Amino acid sequence: MNRLSTTKLVWLALLITGVWVAALVIIDHTMGIHSTPGFWTMFLGFPGMIVAAWIPATDSSIVPYIIGFVVNFNFYFALIVGAVMVRRRFSKRSCLE
Repeated sequence: MNRLSTTKLVWLALLITGVWVAALVIIDHTMGIHSTPGFWTMFLGFPGMIVAAWIPATDSSIVPYIIGFVVNFNFYFALIVGAVMVRRRFSKRSCLE
């Protein structure tokens, strides 16, 4: 992977994770995390919110969101890079046949 494509993948992972965290914060402060949209947003935030839930309660309410953001960014980046690698592998294979 060249540098430009890696940068695009990082921005894509940041965009996905940032939108998810923003949606979670808005839902948490309006409808509540135990509402139906809150449950679905938490479910879609796997694995970040699972890891954030393991962290003991702190004074700050922003810590779980930061942990969820970091874990989900790493997860989505690895998932996107894996998908790109599989796509490139199959495109090279089809060119050789």
